[in-house]
Order: sequence, then structure tokens, then C-alpha cells
Amino acid sequence: MRDDGWEYDTSKFGPDPTYADLYDGPYGPSDSVLGVADDPLALLFYFLPPKLWAQIAVESNTYHCQSIPQRAQTLRS
Repeated sequence: MRDDGWEYDTSKFGPDPTYADLYDGPYGPSDSVLGVADDPLALLFYFLPPKLWAQIAVESNTYHCQSIPQRAQTLRS
């Protein structure tokens, strides 16, 4: 805002929210993700690795088994 000539209105928004120790280093995609950026499936597995998918399957199966009595009761009533 200050670059465009606008001033921060402390009466409306309180004290100026400047934060100490904000990250000011390089940013953008890492080299490791750029290596798979052209392949959508590789990109999916980069962010959701197969180990996570296996754990999701285990938890989904656990939930299914735990909910069988309740679903059966609903069908019987």
C-alpha cells in the first residue's frame, strides 16, 4: 500500500501489522517438483505418495468394518 501512496489507517484497523522474522528467502517451486511437473500422474504421486494412499485404504477398510453393524441395523428397522 505504501508503494502506491496509500497509508495504513490505524484508527480503523489498529496498529500496523508488521511481522518480525517473516521468511524473505527464495520462493517458488523446488527443483524436485520441477522434475515431475510435466507428468500429471507423477505430480499427483509427488504430493500424495503411495504410502499415504495405502494408509488411506487401511483406514477406509477399518471404517467400513466398524460401520457394518450400524448399517445392518438401519436396514432391519
